[in-house]
Amino acid sequence: MQNQKNILILGSKKGSKLPNIQVDKIYSANGAAERALHYKKLYPNTPHTALVGAKYFLECKEVKERVIKSKPDKLMVRSGPITVPDEFNNYKCEIVQWNSKKDLRIQSQYCKLGWLDIVFGEIMFYEDDFLTKLRHLYRCIKHKGFLGGSTGFFSIFLAAMENPNSNIITSGIG
Repeated sequence: MQNQKNILILGSKKGSKLPNIQVDKIYSANGAAERALHYKKLYPNTPHTALVGAKYFLECKEVKERVIKSKPDKLMVRSGPITVPDEFNNYKCEIVQWNSKKDLRIQSQYCKLGWLDIVFGEIMFYEDDFLTKLRHLYRCIKHKGFLGGSTGFFSIFLAAMENPNSNIITSGIG
């Protein structure tokens, strides 16, 4: 039997600690990429995949800087595309970008009712009254798509999908 791999998922929740064990891969959500940089000081050869939401990456300068500073091996952009900053061209970084539909397909694999769970979640939890729920649903269908889970939560889905039968260790996912 093959040894199980340890996969680390990093979020930015305050007070969370980095585990002091060697892992096979790191996934980080948005600005938590900076935490991967600290982890890689202890274990420098650990591959790092930074996941970011396209809009958040473009609009939040602090998150963008933290991701760039971490020098991930792979940058995965949700609900993209973005214009890739020049800093990623200065070293070997694989860039993967996908749209909201692919994002929804990946998340749907982990929901009992598939994409319907994500649609119901958007309708039920983002707005309070019936009319605003309908407006939100219309905007999601017509313009922005369905986000579903947070980037931290999505990082867990992606790590599990890419690393079946591995130990998933989370730190800072709130």
